[in-house]
Amino acid sequence: MTVTIDGKELTLQQASVVLQSTDRAKREDVYKKNGGAQKQRTV
Repeated sequence: MTVTIDGKELTLQQASVVLQSTDRAKREDVYKKNGGAQKQRTV
């Protein structure tokens, strides 16, 4: 499963590194995309 962050396709594990960023908007974007990807897997 992958998500697109800043035009780059990242795995969920790679995207989770962005959660350590000091940019709140970027962290929020990754958090929402990560959560949406996890919901797709459980459906």
